[in-house]
Amino acid sequence: MLNMQTVRRLLQNQDQIVLILGISYLLIGSSLTVPVYAQNSDRPLPNNGSPDGTRTPGGTRPAETLNCPETEHPLTAIIPLTGGTNTAVENPTLWVYNPFTDVSQIELTLLDEYEKKELYNTQLEPPKLPGITSVSISDYNLEADTIYRWYLTWTIICNVNSDAASTEEVNFILDSWIHRTPRDSAYRWDRVWYDTLTNTALGIQSSADDTRLHEQWVELLTDEAVNLDYLIDQPFVQTLQSR
Repeated sequence: MLNMQTVRRLLQNQDQIVLILGISYLLIGSSLTVPVYAQNSDRPLPNNGSPDGTRTPGGTRPAETLNCPETEHPLTAIIPLTGGTNTAVENPTLWVYNPFTDVSQIELTLLDEYEKKELYNTQLEPPKLPGITSVSISDYNLEADTIYRWYLTWTIICNVNSDAASTEEVNFILDSWIHRTPRDSAYRWDRVWYDTLTNTALGIQSSADDTRLHEQWVELLTDEAVNLDYLIDQPFVQTLQSR
């Protein structure tokens, strides 16, 4: 049982105890917190008509005469609804959910922030299975404090209704911005969407039993700024390599 002298000493030191507990939480607990990723830079994105990009298919629509594969979920670039365009690395990775089995080709194009100049273009090996795929911008180094526009063109094989033996290729286009933040900026490096997503996804693939990583993956996809709940249980299938 505590005596009165001990109680008085504890009460006198309660502020110190609270301070120590608070510091301990910041040093230990914060490392377990899901990063706040949707932090854009002070530099605004160019106003080119579609500042947040297209994370589900745009571009060419299948004609009424075509019978394209039906899928439960759409082709999806795994990016937030708004914002979340940052990366801290020269060669970031893009992540895409592919629902198709008949993909004939994929093209990655990188433009400058004004979409006036093509900086990089490559053809990628199509995925063999539906699921979550990754695309690394490995052959082009992003410059610090620079904004880019990327496009991924998915070419799908569709049947022609009037002739079951005939097929036609249809393009589905995904696009968004990516900003490589400067090294000397004031940002916390856990506030970069592309890198946070990549680190979590690669961590799950290398440590499938790590429940903390799975919880972080769920929180990333179900955040109200992302709203991609239907991708939580989709498998990681492959990294798309240049042809």
